[in-house]
Amino acid sequence: MERRYYQQAEENNENNQNNNEDHKQHGGFNRPIPVPNEFLELLGLLPGTELSRVELTKRLYQYIHDNHLQTKMVMGADGVMKLDKRIIVPNGPLRRALMLREGEELNFKNFQHQLSICYRANNH
Repeated sequence: MERRYYQQAEENNENNQNNNEDHKQHGGFNRPIPVPNEFLELLGLLPGTELSRVELTKRLYQYIHDNHLQTKMVMGADGVMKLDKRIIVPNGPLRRALMLREGEELNFKNFQHQLSICYRANNH
């Protein structure tokens, strides 16, 4: 009887894991939604394209990397100038797409906040 109990518990656990994986793939940030208009031209996407926030973030990070927008030099603790890849120096198209004002700093800490502003502006 005990063995049967543990077998049933193991089956239930496997079923719950499968359900959680399905939910993770199609909910929240993983749910495909229309890309805000500001990013269509920037990323070369067609109107009506749907991407998850995760996928859009990956493509924006790739855009940042490809266009060398992580160029801020800072003084390290050892007194040597170092590249700080956490800070993004947006070019004109990225600044407009993320609705950044002149002088507003962009980094990986506030990146998702700026992205959420674009989604709200597009009512997504």
